[in-house]
Amino acid sequence: MTENYFSAKNKVETAQLFVHNLLWGLVEIDYDKFSSSSQGKDLSGELYDKITKWDNEVLCGDDDPNFVPNIVDWIYDYIIKGRAYGAIKGKMIDETYDKRIAELEKENSQKDEKISDLTYERDQAVATLAKLQTTEPPLKKDFSALR
Repeated sequence: MTENYFSAKNKVETAQLFVHNLLWGLVEIDYDKFSSSSQGKDLSGELYDKITKWDNEVLCGDDDPNFVPNIVDWIYDYIIKGRAYGAIKGKMIDETYDKRIAELEKENSQKDEKISDLTYERDQAVATLAKLQTTEPPLKKDFSALR
């Protein structure tokens, strides 16, 4: 793993991505997969509380400067625990990457078309040049009188 994988910035982004994917149904939580079903239910209830507190903090900030980092750490730990127990199913998808990939694929397609057009023009120019070099000039003038 890279040394920056567990950075605070990455934890925030991972927690945000997890919540986003959870809200859109891209990941699911099977609380029966934790050590016990009751532990899974308790953790899932606490997850709900943490997400709503984080959401409310965005609207009305908290005086505690560690409020959000503590929530993010808890959610990040929950993600790791949930994945370790097999309780979190699904794939976390960052749509910004999908959009960027689509943009790059479109850009590549446009460049492929441009390359194809330029290749055609080059081939036509080469053919014209070859034709000119192998044919006789249309007129031969005798300039000996001018000497």
